[in-house]
Amino acid sequence: IPEEKKDLVFKKFGQYISSLKQQKGTTGIGLTFCKMAIESHGGSIDFYTKEGEGTTFYFKLPQGTNIKSSLRKGNNSFYNSFQNKYNEFFNETEKQILKGTTERLNKLKPYQIGEIKKVLTETEQKNPKIKSWVEEIKKAIFNSDKNYYRYLIDMV
Repeated sequence: IPEEKKDLVFKKFGQYISSLKQQKGTTGIGLTFCKMAIESHGGSIDFYTKEGEGTTFYFKLPQGTNIKSSLRKGNNSFYNSFQNKYNEFFNETEKQILKGTTERLNKLKPYQIGEIKKVLTETEQKNPKIKSWVEEIKKAIFNSDKNYYRYLIDMV
């Protein structure tokens, strides 16, 4: 990648003319998505290149924590905000409303997004705590956070 074209690498459909082959190249959109995904998890992506020899991409992600032990210690922002907002989790009536939902969700894998959304859409959401819980499940799925997803199901 020529020095003057490095700024195009992570831009959508950034284009340059290859000096080696005299043909138009495109970075497409794949690296743009990589950068978005990595940065959304608090990381960074970069590369080093030597024109005519090749390019190496690398990324760094922050070390994760075990969500269950973190929650037990009470230092998880969701746990604290949810608990502060509602003072307790679900009462017996709310648990009964969510019982069928959690049973269905337990049978699904976190990557079965279409099925999960279907189950959540069918969940009664008149209660503000339940509605908030459903929104948090959606966030966990959107962020590909299976630990958070599992925690939310287990809290019912």
